[in-house]
Amino acid sequence: HLSDPGFRCGFANLRRLYLNAIEWHYGVFGAEAASQYFYKRPAANLTKQQAAKLAARVPAPLFYADNPKSKRLRNKTNIILRRMGSAELPESDMD
Repeated sequence: HLSDPGFRCGFANLRRLYLNAIEWHYGVFGAEAASQYFYKRPAANLTKQQAAKLAARVPAPLFYADNPKSKRLRNKTNIILRRMGSAELPESDMD
């Protein structure tokens, strides 16, 4: 059941495994590798904006690899930033 603590732990583990296995860009597997590829820094040192941009790529990171300036990606990033309590990302900052 969803309220079972073991389920939550399992779900968190599944999410971690997924984020560390998906292909974020062609030949770039895992969240840490994506952080290094896109921002040249460890995932632990990402800004809120950078982390939100990566999170917005899920569940279709290769689509956004081909469309990094997509309006949809910017909108998803801004939704994540609002939920994090941060300001929205300027349109010019979608590199």
